[in-house]
Amino acid sequence: MEKIFVPEVEEYLRETGVSDVEINTIKFTVLKNKALERLKLISDLIMKDKFDEIKAFTCYSGSGDGWGDTNNFIDFGFIMSEKDSCDILELCELLTDFKK
Repeated sequence: MEKIFVPEVEEYLRETGVSDVEINTIKFTVLKNKALERLKLISDLIMKDKFDEIKAFTCYSGSGDGWGDTNNFIDFGFIMSEKDSCDILELCELLTDFKK
């Protein structure tokens, strides 16, 4: 997890005079760069036919209700949290929010 996403770090930055706009700019930059690194790594694995190694970068999503789909997705949650997962749409929503 990147330190900028730790609540105590964010609070410390505010206490030292860093504005919310500046904090969001830092979060946007870190999140975007880490996501691009993850996608490049997966792209490189595909190029090298190392398909089995990609599983380590995914997360399982079960529908649980009998109606939805179960699937695996590339997980970006490691950037912001050690516990929560984050798919590509959630990532894009966060990037959009931080960009505002």
